[in-house]
Amino acid sequence: MGQRLPPLNAVRVFEAAARRLSFARAAEELGVTQSAVSKQIALLESYIGAQLFERSATGVALTLEGRELRHSISPAFQALSESFLRFSRRTPRAKSFRLSTLASFAAQFMVPRLDDFETALPDVALEILTSDRLLDLTREEIDLSVRYGQGHWEGLIAKPLDQGVLIPVTSPALFADCGRDAGRLMASAPRVQIFLKNEWHTWQEASRPTPGETGPPLMLEHFLVAATEGLLAGLRGSDTRLLVVGGAGSLTLPGTDGLTLAETADLPEEIRPIALAGCAQLAACQADEQVDWSYLSPPASLEPGERTGQYRRGGDELLTDEAGVSAISMEDFAVALLDEAEQPQHHRRRFTVAY
Repeated sequence: MGQRLPPLNAVRVFEAAARRLSFARAAEELGVTQSAVSKQIALLESYIGAQLFERSATGVALTLEGRELRHSISPAFQALSESFLRFSRRTPRAKSFRLSTLASFAAQFMVPRLDDFETALPDVALEILTSDRLLDLTREEIDLSVRYGQGHWEGLIAKPLDQGVLIPVTSPALFADCGRDAGRLMASAPRVQIFLKNEWHTWQEASRPTPGETGPPLMLEHFLVAATEGLLAGLRGSDTRLLVVGGAGSLTLPGTDGLTLAETADLPEEIRPIALAGCAQLAACQADEQVDWSYLSPPASLEPGERTGQYRRGGDELLTDEAGVSAISMEDFAVALLDEAEQPQHHRRRFTVAY
């Protein structure tokens, strides 16, 4: 197996910043923001456990470790440049472009226009990746992302495409039972909330219906626990094994005497409900005494990356490396999942994996 590589994008950013001795000029060269450069440098410093730049009001300067690292990697970048020089003289067959967006936007907007796109830009190979998670465009190999929001994302250039329209939907029969009265319907029927931000409040402010007394909406975490309990109930009495991919929220933090990730003050409040739902999901599995289940928790960071086939296993505590980083690539996380499915080692137990 190959050795684990450092975050290569961060190394590339460091090389540019070290050569130019300026985060601003490095950002201009790489086509990113200065904030993105700073984040990549901080990531690399965390990875190696040493400060690479001295920051001051007048600019930046390399530390001793920074000078040593630049001296070590500069020949590698020169060798890469010379190796690919002969290929750069060839006419490229295609330029690759990776777009990340929601599945709904891809299906309803992008796919119907693919033929026109290929006709207009035949040399561009468009790759569409669907995901609703937050992305770190400074670390992931994504060229453009389309998301709902206000566009206030630090370190990114955001351009509005269109105004979103919120439309509540229900079954015709249910609407008829409420006399086609939206306010009465909302007061009597459970509402499903899709996003972390309560879009029902936004819709009510815009359309001004008469909501009446309404209970809290049902969110993803409600369905997460209910779906797990339903699967456990359906598998009782069978020989079928249940392999659950859960969250990291129920893992305890090293050196905290049992404090879980979901309970920490540093956890963003917008994701705390889903983290607590993961704890309830694990508890539902642990309460079942009949089904042969296994529960896999990811580390704190799960990002697209390289498949190495290497990882460490742990139990109920968050796994971290020597630098305190808890991470694994999605590719190696999938390897760990398949390894457990093919060669079970955690019957009726939770386990976690990380580098």
